[in-house]
Amino acid sequence: MIAALILQASIAGPLPDDVWADMTYEPSLAYSSETVAFLRDEASSMADPRILRMTLRRHGKPTVITWADSRTCPGAAEAVRHLRSIPMPTPSLPSDPADLILDGVGYRVRFRAHYGSEIGFPVEVDSNAGTPLAEWVNRTRAMLKPCWTTTRPG
Repeated sequence: MIAALILQASIAGPLPDDVWADMTYEPSLAYSSETVAFLRDEASSMADPRILRMTLRRHGKPTVITWADSRTCPGAAEAVRHLRSIPMPTPSLPSDPADLILDGVGYRVRFRAHYGSEIGFPVEVDSNAGTPLAEWVNRTRAMLKPCWTTTRPG
């Protein structure tokens, strides 16, 4: 289990070109993951991002893709605004004690960030259950729950 979590952390890469932010909920013992991608939409300005894609992977089952649109679902619009309130962790010093967590739920949020008008840089925040990030991801998932449909927004 530890090796799998370390491997997952080591292969985390940049966001795909069509994604400006994403969040992942990943119960380790369930061998499943749920990733919500906030997509770049050429028909919409970056000031009005609107299309979200959820990719649900479950062990032994086909991958399921669903969609949400912030124009038609208030929860999706709120989720986009909610990205501005991602709780940031405190930097760890080498002398800080660390608990080894063997299982649980992995939470990850990736996005581009910037200071002022500087060009954005990639940021990734990861944690386990019982953290402010876990609460943030679960709150965002609840906002989006009524929004998902199998039809991609036009």
